[in-house]
Formats: sequence, structure tokens, C-alpha cells
Amino acid sequence: MANIISSDAGGQSSGEHDKFAEAALDLVHLSRQTMGDTKLEQEILVLFLIQCETCEKALSLPSKPEMLPEIAHQMKGCAKSVGAWDIAQTAGLLEINPHENNLVVRLLDQILILKKYLNFLTKPEEVS
Repeated sequence: MANIISSDAGGQSSGEHDKFAEAALDLVHLSRQTMGDTKLEQEILVLFLIQCETCEKALSLPSKPEMLPEIAHQMKGCAKSVGAWDIAQTAGLLEINPHENNLVVRLLDQILILKKYLNFLTKPEEVS
């Protein structure tokens, strides 16, 4: 995973990569935050995925609206640290507008896109 995560985002890529890349994760930001340490990038992304799963579970449970700002605030901070800008923006909106259910749906969709993107980045190379 580490070598793939730090690969040049500006180089040629497949159509599937382009489909998710811009919306899901700013790899340049992540590399800058980790000073190019690919092992650290991998560890941070694993922790971020755990946070995403925790957020998904919390948002999927019937909860009280007063819990949403805290959940959204945590997700916003985590997303900003790794460069998941769309997730951070939506979580920020949800934090201040916890009664807007469409924001919950949008955040869950964005988390799903990020997870698909990371699965694409980390799928093992096929051995011929």
C-alpha cells in the first residue's frame, strides 16, 4: 500500500482512479503531512478508516440530533488531517446543521467513495 499511496498523483492513471481520486483524498497533502514517510501514511490511513467506520455506525443508528455535532466535528478534524476535503466540508456543514438529514446521507456516501478509492489504491498487483 505504501508505495501506491505515495505514487505521483499527477501521472497517468486509470479511469477508475480518476473517478475517485479528486473527490476522495488529497495524496499530496497526506504526503506533506507525513513528510513522505510511506509507512506513516499507511498507518494514518488505517486509523482514518477506523474513524470512518465508527462514524458510519454512529450515523446509521437512530440517534438524537444533539449527538450529530460531536460526531461530525470528530469526522471533520480527522478528514482535514488526511486531506479528505469533501468529507471534511460535509462534516462541517453537518456539525452546524444537525437536523439536515441530507447531510448525513451525503457524508455516508462520501465515506463510501473514500473507502472504494482506498480499496482501489491498495488492491494487490496481479501476478502473471
